[in-house]
Amino acid sequence: MSRLGVDMVSYCVSNRRQNDDLKFLTLLHEVCELNVERVIDSAQRMRELIEFACKEVKVFALGVVEIELVNLTLLKRIQEQTDVEKRNLHVLCDLIPPTELDGLVVRNAEGTKALVHAHLLVDVRGKADEFEAQLKKIGAWRKTGYQVRLEPLHSNKSLWKNLDGIAKYGTKGGNETLRYKAGFGRDLSEDLDAKMFKTAKLGRRDRIKTADDETELTLEDERSLTVGELAFLNEAYERLMTLRRDRRGYLIRAGK
Repeated sequence: MSRLGVDMVSYCVSNRRQNDDLKFLTLLHEVCELNVERVIDSAQRMRELIEFACKEVKVFALGVVEIELVNLTLLKRIQEQTDVEKRNLHVLCDLIPPTELDGLVVRNAEGTKALVHAHLLVDVRGKADEFEAQLKKIGAWRKTGYQVRLEPLHSNKSLWKNLDGIAKYGTKGGNETLRYKAGFGRDLSEDLDAKMFKTAKLGRRDRIKTADDETELTLEDERSLTVGELAFLNEAYERLMTLRRDRRGYLIRAGK
């Protein structure tokens, strides 16, 4: 079991908690440009808001910050093949901070962005509805109806299996296979993934030019992260880790 899992088990044993006492919370906070300082500031703000909400309702939450790279250009092409991804794309676009350009308020919904979000185990102490309502009052989490998801634990699993699963899910990394996912927290079906690869109109259309600068070849894996994106992700997580002396800056522990 991961260190986060051990922390969750320790809390539940000390406080005699069971499945029915707990909820699993996913928060989609913001979609940022690939700027490490901007992403870390966003993660810190999300942590502060979670701590505020837990304090207001007097609940306890334990979980992690997660940074996932999402490619909006790719998602737009995916939605041409299936309606399933349209909601994910719209949610992500709504989480992009607007900017002013020539007097117009616009959102740059192209290319690769960083989705700052969190996964947490919450001891709701019988106040699940009140806590969810408090979360949805916060302006940063009212941009779209899908930012706050508070769910019960699996009733057909033991508490320990639930905690282990939550801990593994929270610490897996948003791009654990070094690829873009279809949206957030899920992946494409194999048939659609194959269709993306075979159809010239899909994928990122990245090209590798030959020495004579004439022939262009499609990347073997249209959804793989670039070297630059990997470097960004590594730097962002390194900065996140150093926010605590024990290098667990990804950890969120809110309430008492």
